[in-house]
Amino acid sequence: ILSALSRIKLFRSYSDEMMSEMLDKLLVILRREGINALFNTAKESLPHELREAVFVITADLVLADGIVTQEEQEFLSDLYQALGITTDIAT
Repeated sequence: ILSALSRIKLFRSYSDEMMSEMLDKLLVILRREGINALFNTAKESLPHELREAVFVITADLVLADGIVTQEEQEFLSDLYQALGITTDIAT
């Protein structure tokens, strides 16, 4: 995850320490409140103009191993709909 995020212009200025702290905070939310709470918090704080970029990055991570499982495909489908991205753009 750190490698993928470090390629994104938004995070290039973040130090390794800052990235680690950010991921630690996210893991705390995940452990205490669950994945749905983490997702909803992230979605609510995400500027609308970055939603497509988030989808592209997620798709890139899914495709990293060259295999897209049914579960991953369903996840991407749920994600683009939750983010309000059109089917054409998601495709």
